[in-house]
Amino acid sequence: MFVYPNPVKDILRVNLPEAECQLALFSLSGRMVCQQMARGSEYELNMADLQEGVYILRVRGNGISQTIKVIKK
Repeated sequence: MFVYPNPVKDILRVNLPEAECQLALFSLSGRMVCQQMARGSEYELNMADLQEGVYILRVRGNGISQTIKVIKK
């Protein structure tokens, strides 16, 4: 899985390892900020309305579970 740009200002692009994945974005305090189903090999997550800071992106699919630290500027 590849996530860019990181740090992100508006749109975070996620290259997905599976055709269908569940994306969940969490604040560092553990609060879920958003949750979406992604279909296809690439997905765009709009982070424009979020406050600056560090977030955790969790991606789950068929037998995979990955987390990535994302910095919002």
